[in-house]
Amino acid sequence: MTKAQKKISKKLKSKDSQAAFLQLIRMQQTCLGGYEDWEKAHVDRYNPNS
Repeated sequence: MTKAQKKISKKLKSKDSQAAFLQLIRMQQTCLGGYEDWEKAHVDRYNPNS
């Protein structure tokens, strides 16, 4: 994710908005490519109990 996307992600409170944001990031990664392991890194960072 970009710095701007990370900043937005940290401000999302509801589960619905978090899910919608992650779906947007997935679509961007599919279309644009880039850091393929971002989703695992995101989960590891924000869900340490997973």
